[in-house]
Amino acid sequence: MAEILAERGPDRSAIGQRINPQGCRVTSFKAPSAEELDHDYLWRHAKALPERGHIELFNRSYYEEVLVVRLHPEYLERQQLPPSVKGRGIWRRRFEQINNFENTCPKTVSSF
Repeated sequence: MAEILAERGPDRSAIGQRINPQGCRVTSFKAPSAEELDHDYLWRHAKALPERGHIELFNRSYYEEVLVVRLHPEYLERQQLPPSVKGRGIWRRRFEQINNFENTCPKTVSSF
């Protein structure tokens, strides 16, 4: 079963203690690279999805794109979006995009 554990805060150690690290891979997302900024904000997460039978631990969640970026507009400016996309409905659209992304993932993918 492939699983993604998007861990945050104190839950990270609790989950990490219950799984065998030999079957896990951790993806640490830092500030987006130039390559990542050339793509959609979900691209780096989609690229890191685990293959069947593996567990992937993400140290950051794509939900930051509707939380942190909303509070720090300078992060949105770095994403090189066309002005038409940055309009009033950007946050609603991003929530919809995240829901669509999660719905396209295999049903065996989990997020905590």
